[in-house]
Amino acid sequence: MIGAAQSAAAARKFRVTRTVRDLHEVRHARGLHHTHKFWSFKVQVYQFYHSKPVQYGVAGLILANFVVECIQRQVDPHAEKHKHVWNAFEDFFCAAFLIELIINMYGSWMKPFFRISWNYFDMFVVAIGILILVRCPLPGALRLVLMLRSFRVFRLFGRIESLKKIVHSITLSLPGMFNAFVIMLLVVCIYAVLAVDLYSQYFVMINPGDPNNPDITSRGDKYSEEYYGTFLRSLFTLFQI
Repeated sequence: MIGAAQSAAAARKFRVTRTVRDLHEVRHARGLHHTHKFWSFKVQVYQFYHSKPVQYGVAGLILANFVVECIQRQVDPHAEKHKHVWNAFEDFFCAAFLIELIINMYGSWMKPFFRISWNYFDMFVVAIGILILVRCPLPGALRLVLMLRSFRVFRLFGRIESLKKIVHSITLSLPGMFNAFVIMLLVVCIYAVLAVDLYSQYFVMINPGDPNNPDITSRGDKYSEEYYGTFLRSLFTLFQI
């Protein structure tokens, strides 16, 4: 319990320290650009954008966009019945996310903005939204890029602190999960080697030429050879099991 409390305190201290550091850099950047009135409200915009009401509002906007996408796929999968309605929703969300990104970039420019990896994903999503807004005709397979707008919902992980913790925990667990996967793979490989020795000729041995028990599969191989004839076949069979 004490260790968990200390970890939580350290995490809160890290977030506060990072926020203070970012705000200090924003103020310093505004000082460097004090001769230009364009950056006069840099600090105020930064504090406004990172306030809890705005962050929760952006999260609600992302969730609403995802709900509309789900409803559209249910009632009008090919956007044939109410195409103008879905286009209006799409344009609204694309414009809203573009404005949100501009506000974020203005308030956090430059190091605080590019220090957060989620902002790169936001720029990618907004770039797709711009293609939708301008009705850019994409040739051939490039049209599939527009399908990536469904991944906007992943932006929630960068807005809600509890979801950030889950993603961070999963990231920290990857090395241990990889080690467990390697051990599991080695064990399965051992059994795959044994299966080739034990079962590659098993069906032939128990049913030698029995016409009532054909040992040929629809693909033209013997059952034992198809499933356990080689190491890779045996490994795939065990994977399916």
